[in-house]
Amino acid sequence: MIVKCVICDNGFETFDDRAKTCSDACRMKKYRMGECGKKRVAEYNLRYKRPNKEWECCRCKGKIISTRKRVLCEECIEWGKKMGYKNPSAVTTMSNWRKSNPLKVKAHSLSSALNKRIKRGTLKVSCLVCNNNKVEQHHHNYKKPKDTISLCKPHHNELHSWDSN
Repeated sequence: MIVKCVICDNGFETFDDRAKTCSDACRMKKYRMGECGKKRVAEYNLRYKRPNKEWECCRCKGKIISTRKRVLCEECIEWGKKMGYKNPSAVTTMSNWRKSNPLKVKAHSLSSALNKRIKRGTLKVSCLVCNNNKVEQHHHNYKKPKDTISLCKPHHNELHSWDSN
């Protein structure tokens, strides 16, 4: 039997005459639109998300109310869309990080070039601990961007856990 979805009005075939929605996505939309769903979503937001606070726009420094810390005001979001950015708020936060960490940016660009050479096979490098061929570069000092050691992912994470303790 063919039934019409109550959310998207698409026809779908079903064997259950009680079916009202065509997919799980439409089922969740229907649930969220109901009173019970709205109430539960509001409870979830209060419990697990930050409450609305007054923040500063990352780009123009205007005041906005949001649950997230790094956000843009509506005018800046529209500006980013006009400029062709898919996610304007991510662009501004990343550019802010780049401005505040120029040594890390330079070191990471050099290590990414090194990683490309390793992936191509023009450079043979292995982990210092276990001789694994899948390696990452670790910087002890960002002031010396070419001074790196090669470690596999588990040993690199282990080294960072030692640094934090």
